[in-house]
Amino acid sequence: MTSCRWSDKNTDRTSTSVSLWSCSGSPHMSDGFRLEVWKDVFGPDEGKGSKQNTCNINYWGDLASGSYYFETQLPSGFSVSANGVRVDYLGLSGRSCDGREPAR
Repeated sequence: MTSCRWSDKNTDRTSTSVSLWSCSGSPHMSDGFRLEVWKDVFGPDEGKGSKQNTCNINYWGDLASGSYYFETQLPSGFSVSANGVRVDYLGLSGRSCDGREPAR
């Protein structure tokens, strides 16, 4: 799965979260998969931690100002797709990774 990128100006105390919904995996992944958030920096990017995801929401806390992205960590030979992916990082606003703003 290709992740989206976002820029967090850290103007509030909102926890960064990544939400996925309507997921499917091949082969079936009842235990889910790992998501890792990275900070895009000069040199090697900084890992901000990975979380187990079962097509739900994960929180990374209030991240410092910067540009970020996430990636899936899957066992070899596995794949996953999601009908919806959303990143929230600024109060009540968020970003749909397909470029459309989801309904609230």
